[in-house]
Amino acid sequence: MPKHQFARLILNRLVCSAILTLALGAGLATLPGHPATAITVLYDAAQGTLPNAQGFFYITNPIPPHSASQQFDTDATLLTTLHNNDQAGYFATANPAIVRANGATVRFRLQVLQEQHSSQHRAGISLIVLSNDKQGIELGFWEDQIWAQDDGENLFRKAESASFDTSAMKEYTLTLLDNTYTLSSGSQILSGRLRDYSSFGWPYNTANLIFLGDNTTSAGAKIRFAYLSVEPGISPPTITPTATATATRTATATATATATATATRTATATATATATATRTATATATATATATATATATRTATATATATATHTATATATATTTTTATATRTSTPTNTPTATRTATPTVPITTPGQAPEQQRFLPFITAP
Repeated sequence: MPKHQFARLILNRLVCSAILTLALGAGLATLPGHPATAITVLYDAAQGTLPNAQGFFYITNPIPPHSASQQFDTDATLLTTLHNNDQAGYFATANPAIVRANGATVRFRLQVLQEQHSSQHRAGISLIVLSNDKQGIELGFWEDQIWAQDDGENLFRKAESASFDTSAMKEYTLTLLDNTYTLSSGSQILSGRLRDYSSFGWPYNTANLIFLGDNTTSAGAKIRFAYLSVEPGISPPTITPTATATATRTATATATATATATATRTATATATATATATRTATATATATATATATATATRTATATATATATHTATATATATTTTTATATRTSTPTNTPTATRTATPTVPITTPGQAPEQQRFLPFITAP
């Protein structure tokens, strides 16, 4: 690569990093010092613009990307990062403070048109929500599954998951309260403990962070993104996963049988002789029988089911953001008729024991 092109690439990286730092810093530093109670809409496609024209900062790696792109598509933004070496996504710049003790709700509309991954621990589209003390959750979306990234010894490895069809445009609700998160879409999809990813460094050591996009070179996706809002201090939706049923069964049977028999038989015989002798015989027999049968059966069954669960939460605000950019270049010429230059870029930092596929986000702010 010619020297001036390489220098321009390094400059682009540094400028991009500086812009991101200023954008995040300006957005988060101006947050009010008291708990917010109103809904903060960071993106609404109904306005007919892209997320970076509203409450998000859009960034890609590399710059320019191999093929990653965003474009407004009727009623949503179409984000495409199907080339595995592309990373692209949105950082919120004006989100309010998220205080776990008071609770917070993030509502978003998303459709995964296509997703591909070369590792079971990576997703082509991810949502990260961190509180003011940097506790939070990262959720990965596949076409048929949603799952959580783990922390600690299993940092950035697949944890709890749930089968779910993400291929249609759906509205999701993610709630954070105390040490637990819950994701629902009509009904509960996934729930678990909040994680602490801050040991990895930027951007997981950023308070009140919200990110939506592709943050890995081991996966890619094509999505439609239509809406995202934050509601600190707003009660999460009521979810009723169980029901209590009461059943009463009553059967009453009554049978009455009455039998009466009546029979009548009469016979008469008469004989007469001229000898003036008369003989008369009379026989009478009477019998009566009557039969009546009546049966009545009654059966009644009644079932009643009732279930109610209510969850209430409120939120307080603080925010801090830190971003560091480093670029290194080494060039060695040789004493031959043809000049050769070798550029050694800054390599994304990995946590000891991490596999190369676990390098995340750092390429956003370093040289390629």
